Parts: sequence; C-alpha cells; structure tokens
Amino acid sequence: MKKEFKKWLISLNCEGINSLGINEIVSRVDEELRIVRANEQERIVPRGVDCGV
Repeated sequence: MKKEFKKWLISLNCEGINSLGINEIVSRVDEELRIVRANEQERIVPRGVDCGV
C-alpha cells in the first residue's frame, strides 16, 4: 500500500507536497499508511492546502 501511496502523491504534482519531499512524507508512514514518525505539529493537517484533489 505504501508504494501506491507514493505513486499517488507523485501524481498530484502539488507544490506543497513536492516542497516537503515525497520520500520524506512516505518515510513517515508504515505499510498500512499509519503515521509512525512525526511530532505533534507534523501530525496536524493544515487547512487551506489545495492540491486540486
């Protein structure tokens, strides 16, 4: 599932996601896409981030 998640992130071609780094984002989730490596601030989903989804 993690591999498909990475492909999906790439397909979004979103400036915000790309600036964070696809590999960095993927490295913070496990195979079931649960967050495994993030501090409290990183776990917050910001409002107003628009990737056209």
